[in-house]
Amino acid sequence: MEESLRKIFAGLCQAFANGLSSVTINCAGDEQTVPINHTSVRNLKIVRFEFNGDYYKAIEQNPETGSPWATKALEGHRVVQLLADNGKYIAVSDDGNITEYPV
Repeated sequence: MEESLRKIFAGLCQAFANGLSSVTINCAGDEQTVPINHTSVRNLKIVRFEFNGDYYKAIEQNPETGSPWATKALEGHRVVQLLADNGKYIAVSDDGNITEYPV
């Protein structure tokens, strides 16, 4: 994962934690303000954005999935997943600590 994408993801996670309704991200000098929305079923925070011509989304971890990350979310950790537009998991943030998934 490019360092600039990592920084954007970290900023999005912080915006989720701070309860913001939108966030401004900077991609190669081009700023874009994107809304932080909520999913319709679980009311999870989600933001979709473009980075270097590709689309991504950051979404709060659903605590009801039974995964290890869901268990952490149930324990009170702030867990956010970063996914590519094709649904591939790119990275996860656990209380601001970012871990990349293997390629």
